[in-house]
Amino acid sequence: MKKAFSLMLLCWLFLPGAINAQSEPEYDLALRPSEFSLSKDVNNLIAGEKVRLYTYAENRGTKDASGYVVFTRGTQLLGQAEISLTAKGVKDEIYIDFEVPMGNFNILAKIMSVTPRDDNPDNNAALTQMFEVQKDTDGDGLGDKIDQDDDNDGVSDANEASLGTDSLKADTDGDGVSDALDEFPLDPLKSKKELPKPPVPPKADVKPPAPPVVAAPATAKPVAKAVPEKKPSLIANLLGKNDETPKAELVQDFYASPAIELLKQVKINVLQVNWNTYNFSFTTNSPDVDVSKLDYAWSFSDGTEVKANGEHRFSGTGQYFVSLKVKGPWENYLFDSVTVNVAFWSVFNYWLWLIVLALLAVGFLYAYGRHHNKSEGEVAPDEPLEEKEEKREMRQPKKRESS
Repeated sequence: MKKAFSLMLLCWLFLPGAINAQSEPEYDLALRPSEFSLSKDVNNLIAGEKVRLYTYAENRGTKDASGYVVFTRGTQLLGQAEISLTAKGVKDEIYIDFEVPMGNFNILAKIMSVTPRDDNPDNNAALTQMFEVQKDTDGDGLGDKIDQDDDNDGVSDANEASLGTDSLKADTDGDGVSDALDEFPLDPLKSKKELPKPPVPPKADVKPPAPPVVAAPATAKPVAKAVPEKKPSLIANLLGKNDETPKAELVQDFYASPAIELLKQVKINVLQVNWNTYNFSFTTNSPDVDVSKLDYAWSFSDGTEVKANGEHRFSGTGQYFVSLKVKGPWENYLFDSVTVNVAFWSVFNYWLWLIVLALLAVGFLYAYGRHHNKSEGEVAPDEPLEEKEEKREMRQPKKRESS
């Protein structure tokens, strides 16, 4: 009985060790699924940026082994890393670099080509978590999900939602003014509030003092001629304005009207009248804007400046620069410019026509003189030789007398 008890005690002490020795593999390279990490915050992955993936491999066998860890995303091979691990040694850190795709993704790591072999292939593969990819609209390095201002216009996404503007567009109405500076971010025709104009104080009606009355000698009073009262024109009656209202007053009234807000652009129109005279006018982007009521000025490179449309005569040939400056609706100015070329070789150049006519006249006179001289020196072909000699002798004395 005592021997049986001792034998059972020995079996209980040494049998687990023998079982473990037989079950432990010689070659066993393994991955750790829970030890994947990225070089960047997983909550701020932006499509197109470069990121590094880290993981660990270890040798759980009793003998040294080597192999490769292959990384894939779907069917796409991202890279591979070589590993060489000692038996029961420390874990080895490995990594690959890759570009973040457009959509959400995960990565599979797998141990392959183990040398000399792998007795336990069940722990040779590990899959990362599903990574979420974000878009970075304003390019500031923060994904749209964690960025408080996706379009970087200075207005937070929460405020843009309450205003009704687009949180992904810095200029929602497309008028060239950022939403943060636009008083009317949803109206492309307005961007600033009109400031109330100060009231104009009424002019005091000050009458000059009456001149002193001086008694004058009694003389015959001349009969005063009746001056007909000047009546306003029909157009002035229809519009309710006087014809002789100064232009400065018309301009001031027009700039105080809402129609001036339509003025965005001006364009010069040039019409050649003759060789060195051109007619200059301009139009605006809106047909509702009356250019005659605008404050504008023309500047010519020959030193002339005028404040009215019309004809301008240049002094000679050459290239001339013409610029237009128009006062805008917000105390700003709109500009346009053209280059006018007054060429000498132009059908409008009257000096060129005079030279051509003079050359034609000289050519005509020269041809006429040659023809006249030739006709005087010719002799009829049927005249006898004796008559030719007589005419020649008779012609010579006449020449001497005339000389």
